[in-house]
Amino acid sequence: MSHQSIREMRAAHRVLAEMKFDRQELSHGYAGRWLRVDLSNNRIELRPVTQQMKDLFTGGKGFDLWLTLHEVGKETRWDSPENPICFSSGPLGGTMSFPGSGKTLVTAISPSTHSMMDCNVGGFFGPYLKFAGFDALMVIGKAGEEVVVVIDAVQRRVSIEAAPRESIDSHVVAEELTEMYADSEPDKRNIAVVSAGRAAEYTRLGVLNFSFWDWRRRVPRLKQAGRGGIGTVFRNKRVKALVLKNRGITPGWRITESEAQRRVDSRLPGSGPCSGQLVAEVVARHGADKARVVPMLQDIRNAAGPVTADVVKQVGLMTGVPERELFHAATFYGLTDAASEGEPRPASAVAGMAAFATAQLFGNGELPLPRRESWKRFLAPGSMRSVEKLHAEKGEALTAQEVFAGLGGNGAWDPASLFEGCCPGSLIESLAEKSCGACTPCREGLHVCAELLGKPVTEETAAVVRDVTDLMTAACQCNFGRSAGKAVAAVMADGGPAGNDCCSEGKEVK
Repeated sequence: MSHQSIREMRAAHRVLAEMKFDRQELSHGYAGRWLRVDLSNNRIELRPVTQQMKDLFTGGKGFDLWLTLHEVGKETRWDSPENPICFSSGPLGGTMSFPGSGKTLVTAISPSTHSMMDCNVGGFFGPYLKFAGFDALMVIGKAGEEVVVVIDAVQRRVSIEAAPRESIDSHVVAEELTEMYADSEPDKRNIAVVSAGRAAEYTRLGVLNFSFWDWRRRVPRLKQAGRGGIGTVFRNKRVKALVLKNRGITPGWRITESEAQRRVDSRLPGSGPCSGQLVAEVVARHGADKARVVPMLQDIRNAAGPVTADVVKQVGLMTGVPERELFHAATFYGLTDAASEGEPRPASAVAGMAAFATAQLFGNGELPLPRRESWKRFLAPGSMRSVEKLHAEKGEALTAQEVFAGLGGNGAWDPASLFEGCCPGSLIESLAEKSCGACTPCREGLHVCAELLGKPVTEETAAVVRDVTDLMTAACQCNFGRSAGKAVAAVMADGGPAGNDCCSEGKEVK
């Protein structure tokens, strides 16, 4: 779509109601207020979150139900103006300490069941709403014409605007409104659009579509809140879309006292000789480019020794990369190692995975592991490309040392020293110790697999290992976890550890 057409759409908007709001800091997961948008009366209000709401109706679904029960009566039907659509993410919404905290809970009286219905959806809408300073959003009433509701947390403004020219179809209106309200190409990731689409006008099972910006494809993609036909309620209110824009109004938060966070934080040195000026100079030399945080950390490590928690925090503030990702990069590449000058550096997670992968490619004379024809079974895509490139260059002359170095291993490829024992369970246990702990499937899955493969493997335990490795390969956020999952799966596919002396009892698993 052209910029001219977007400008014409924006110019055709008429502001029907507008409200300014102040910044609100979060306290224990709550902003302490929620937003009520009345389409029938073109009224926008801020209302407080009471202690009773927190005590009795905790969570996104609880808040939604509480707000709904104060609006509906026994005569309220799905198409009644007083049937509210409520959005909330709960007190854990937006925290990085727990998986699934990006969810948005949506409720309304369902046109398909004529009772209360809730559904949840991923994307960024819920966290953006929380960071804007609202624990919940209610849309009630019925507009007299096609409208969009805009929540701009950057300008701190909420408005109801007549929108006659935008498309109704979700995939189109998401592109139009993302282009319309983003200040630049990178700013498009800060826009979330909620819409229902044309089909919701002809069925009682219409879904709500929540957009998020896919920077790789450079287009908004959609996730669905699909239960109960709430999209049909949305279109019945003559709302084309909700637009939420957020950027830095309230920072993301984490539960620092959680067990998972303690395990992560304990892996980094608390302080060190590295100065803030050095970090600033290194980050500036790399242009504060998020894609170059690993070279930044490597330069800091070379100049001032092991990467510390203070370094991770400062690099995160200057580049915008979450501390969790920086921590993983530092530990994955062995940049937190504190070996003295002249002493061999401890093996990083990269070296450990490279050793395991090389053993599977070439064998070490004892492990019953797959060879080159099985690369794709255990190497993640990035590692796979590295080995394929080496193989294309070297052909059959490719050596284990070259593969080990190409996968990020340090020093010489020496199976005798790299693998003191021949049990795959002990190898996987060493990988488990190097997991950064950010992803639950990797953090817990490797320990589970190490425990099971360190004992006689039965058909039952093999089934558990296969389920765990499938989850790791599909859900881990980094190459380490996905590679580890594939590596364990490859061991099991080749008969498991039953061929090793230390695990020779039990059934052989095929």
